[in-house]
Formats: sequence, C-alpha cells, structure tokens
Amino acid sequence: MKKHLLTIVALLGLFLTLFVVSASAGATKQLTITVPFEFKVEKTTLPAGTYTIYRTSANDAHGFLIRDENGRREALFITHSVQTRDVPAGDRLEFRRFGDQYFLARFWWEGDNTGRELGYYHVELEIAGGPAEKIEPPEVISIAH
Repeated sequence: MKKHLLTIVALLGLFLTLFVVSASAGATKQLTITVPFEFKVEKTTLPAGTYTIYRTSANDAHGFLIRDENGRREALFITHSVQTRDVPAGDRLEFRRFGDQYFLARFWWEGDNTGRELGYYHVELEIAGGPAEKIEPPEVISIAH
C-alpha cells in the first residue's frame, strides 16, 4: 500500500512538472524583427526599429505585447489564430498598408503554420474609407527575420 501511494505521488509530480514546463514554453515564445518604417498597432504609433513580440500570459493565447529593444515604446494588443499552407522559413511580420501608413496585421513563428492576426482597427477603416468587408484589399508588406 505504501509503495503504491508513493508511485501515485511520483506520477502526479511528473505530470505537474511536465505541465509547468509546457506552459512556460508557451509563455516564452517570442519573435524579434527589425521594422524599417513607422507603423501602428491599434492606436499606438511605433517608429522604425527592432521590436520583440511577447505573449502577455501563459494562460491567454490572445494577448500580446510588442516592445522596442530599449523597452521605451510598447503596445498591447489582442489577436486570433490564423493558418497558412506555407510554413515560414523564418519569423515573419505582415503589415496592411493604406497609402503611407502601415498597420501590424499578422505574425508568424519560424516553422509554424499557425500565426496570430490582429483585426482591423477603426483608424484603418477610416483611412480605407469604410467597413472591412467593403474596402479594397490593402497591400500586404511582409518582413522576415
């Protein structure tokens, strides 16, 4: 009985350790890319520079933070999952371009065909001239690392 109880406790400890390690791995997933132009993330305008995108929490698959390499400029944003048939060879950011303004649209991690997408923000729709379903598709600019 004592040996059986010890085995159960050891197995529970192993499962708990595996759960914590896998949750930590998801929380530390990040992407760093240099963006050569000014761009917007929802309401926030960010200058050209090197940025890292982080998950805001291991428990939230939707919330992200983008921060410059000096930690001075940042923006929080919400995403949803998106898939592609082409697995990216490197980390990649995609931007929607309307005129001379760029808006962060999607990002992908190297080797993963599931990325994250930001919805249209009202500023984009105002510039484009209407609701998302009625506007001309924007030019998509892709930057890979």
